[in-house]
Amino acid sequence: MERKLVKHGPASTILALPAQWVRDQGLRAGDTVSVEPDGDKLIILKRRSDAAATVTITVDSKTNRTTLYHLIRAAYRDGADKILVRFGTKKIIHHRSGELVSVPVAIREEVSRLLGLEVVHQSDGQILLQEITTPNGQELPNLFRKVFTMTRMLIGQIGSAGIDEDIGVEERHNTITKLVSYGVRLVNTGEAGLPGKERARYLHSLMLIDIIIDVLKYYRRENAPKQSAFVAELLLLFGDVERILFGHEFAAFDQFELRKAALRVKPIDRLLPITDVLADMVLLYAGDFISVGETSPEQYVVQQPQKHSRTTTNL
Repeated sequence: MERKLVKHGPASTILALPAQWVRDQGLRAGDTVSVEPDGDKLIILKRRSDAAATVTITVDSKTNRTTLYHLIRAAYRDGADKILVRFGTKKIIHHRSGELVSVPVAIREEVSRLLGLEVVHQSDGQILLQEITTPNGQELPNLFRKVFTMTRMLIGQIGSAGIDEDIGVEERHNTITKLVSYGVRLVNTGEAGLPGKERARYLHSLMLIDIIIDVLKYYRRENAPKQSAFVAELLLLFGDVERILFGHEFAAFDQFELRKAALRVKPIDRLLPITDVLADMVLLYAGDFISVGETSPEQYVVQQPQKHSRTTTNL
């Protein structure tokens, strides 16, 4: 689209922003945006409010370690620039083991899984976390593809035996979680500059991946996989999803449904929900394969979709 510059006063010009972009970003007249020159381009970004940029988390003796993890992660994903954690107790319970763990240690463990966030100040009873890097929304397409690649590798890894593989599964899970959290943060802060539909699809897809990798981790942790054939088919099923999302292969829809039906005949209780999660993800992108026929508004026809920018980035 094109816009005309309108003279405003003796030395300034004004430019009307596209109404759809303003709505997608949740902006209203009077809000402040960030304007950044970039050569012959001018980048306009939604500026986060001060209220959203700083949050406080209060920890007491009833807080367990996992809850603390989730509170910090949620604040980070929501886009907080600074997170102040206040705690009146030095130790909280580890809900699985029942042991007491140090609050500062638990905080630092979660920070290690959040890209760009660091401990910048610690005193008795509080720790301040702050983002020390500049987020780059242009990284999102490549990051999204990398998350899928690493998840496929994780599925392939869970069938391996030995303690070294157990450690590798935990490390890969943590890395994927870090990338997912960063991706969600890029979307929520507006740094990625996505329209409403793409914003929803990225968020939903990233959160579904978050579910999948947790299921895989706990399956590996709770019982050594013995049904390698099921895991191998699950790996192929995930490959079908990749072909739909990144390869835009319509034939992969049929293959996905056939493979999903076959897996559900001989389920592994812990892993079976992944088939439903993947089905939800496929539905997010099914709209790319249909268009409304010109002759009849009610008639939908299958088409080969145009590739989105997110699918053209090489790893």
